[in-house]
Amino acid sequence: MAINSMSNIVSINAQNLQQVLGETSQQKLVLLNFFSPQSPDCIGQAAILDKIAAEYTSHIVIANLDCDAEQALASQLAQQVGLQTLPTLVLLKDSAPVDLLAGTQTESQIREALSKHLPAQQDLLLEQAKQALLKSDLNAAFNYAKQAYEIDNTNVRIKFCLLYTSDAADEED
Repeated sequence: MAINSMSNIVSINAQNLQQVLGETSQQKLVLLNFFSPQSPDCIGQAAILDKIAAEYTSHIVIANLDCDAEQALASQLAQQVGLQTLPTLVLLKDSAPVDLLAGTQTESQIREALSKHLPAQQDLLLEQAKQALLKSDLNAAFNYAKQAYEIDNTNVRIKFCLLYTSDAADEED
């Protein structure tokens, strides 16, 4: 089963487990989400994960493991990671666990854990600005650079990009 290219959220089962935890975690950070659809805590946390997944489409994959539907698989994996509570998030990089968040996490707690393993938000925005420049979309490039600058106003690359795009955007007017 291929991961839907539009979505970086996948449901884990015995058939796609190796592909997602193995191959996919070589390219992206995989958030293995142990959850139960019966649990309000799990449902609340899933909404946060959906939001984060949308922001980092090319950097993370949310791999949801429904512990009710996939009991055998869940208990096998639970033993490997020392799972004790739901929800639990296991962050995997290069096929190995790099972090474990047990219990309900706030959005800021999840983002804090991710920040250790992902490019910084300003670097992502700078990359989006560069992509917009390649398409000669100066207004979009300027907006991305401006957002990056608001996060980090000491980064020389961001300053340069902002300066370049603001001059170019002025010429367009």
